[in-house]
Amino acid sequence: MMNKYRKSFCAVCLAASLFLSGCGEEQATELEAPLRQVRSIVVDSGTGVFERSFSGTLHASQETSLSFKVSGTIEDIAVEVGDKITKGDVLATLDTSSYSLEAQKAQASLTEAQSEFRNAKADYDRTKKLYEAGNSSRSDLDNARTASDSAAASVQSVRKSLEIARLDLSYTKLKAEDDCAIASVDADEGENVAQGTQIFFATCGDQLEVKIDIPESIISNIKKDMLVSVSFPAIADKVFKGKVFEVGVSSVAGGTTFPVTVVLTESDAYDLKAGLSADVTFAIDTRINGKQAAPVLPAFAIGEDQNGRFVFTVEPTSGNRAMVKRVPVQIGEIQQNGIEILQGIKPGMRVVTAGVSVLRDGMEVKVSE
Repeated sequence: MMNKYRKSFCAVCLAASLFLSGCGEEQATELEAPLRQVRSIVVDSGTGVFERSFSGTLHASQETSLSFKVSGTIEDIAVEVGDKITKGDVLATLDTSSYSLEAQKAQASLTEAQSEFRNAKADYDRTKKLYEAGNSSRSDLDNARTASDSAAASVQSVRKSLEIARLDLSYTKLKAEDDCAIASVDADEGENVAQGTQIFFATCGDQLEVKIDIPESIISNIKKDMLVSVSFPAIADKVFKGKVFEVGVSSVAGGTTFPVTVVLTESDAYDLKAGLSADVTFAIDTRINGKQAAPVLPAFAIGEDQNGRFVFTVEPTSGNRAMVKRVPVQIGEIQQNGIEILQGIKPGMRVVTAGVSVLRDGMEVKVSE
């Protein structure tokens, strides 16, 4: 009987031993489960300078629309697109027939008015002598004086008409007002054009400029004489120097961009043409009063949930193990190399940059840079 109890007790002890052994193995397995591996970076304050590029179009610093000051039919166009012109060159002419007739008519009217004035003046002089001799009345003298003055005024009026007629005749020749290059020819010979209709568009001067629109978020960082670099898609592997010439004080058409003009400052052998697409690159300094700029993190290092935006900082525990901590952050401007962090982190902190979506506050992880 005793042996029976002894055998039962041993069996129970063996089962308990096996059970405890199994639990120990299970716990050991749980302790030895691999930790989640994350990547991280040390937050750097940065230089406070980042680059932004904006597209625009190359223009000559002086551009002009050339048109006739009178209307008429174009008789001759003497230049073509690309031609270089100098001041005084005749670029186009109108049919002068009607303007020549007007000038001739005005000349004939002037001759007639001058003849009438001479007669009126002679009559006045004769009446004046008779009046002084007592052989003419005061009324006759006044009438003669009035007729003479009226004839003189008529001569002046007709002379002005002649000047205008001759000026209009001269306007039938469209002349260059400066040294330029013809960028476009916008009319044809035989075409009847109105006064002020653009016949040519010309670019003048040697200086070239690029006009661009800058968003309101960085317009305050753009200053006159600020140095920039300018590149052209049509000219590979060449960067030109430039500087800011003008900064607009009001937005474009009530929008959120401001006009900025950049001029090229270096002379080069490249034959740059007005109308080329250009990319202007600014080195934007975001520092305020010389203070270091806010840290910048990659966009994928920043998470967001119902409680707002956050990052996970890394607090080392032992070896390559660490504890992650959820830290709320406030973001600033989107920059070329990431997103500006205004509040929440400081330079020197280590921040998780991969695996953010699967982490939890207080989780132990394995860190790799």
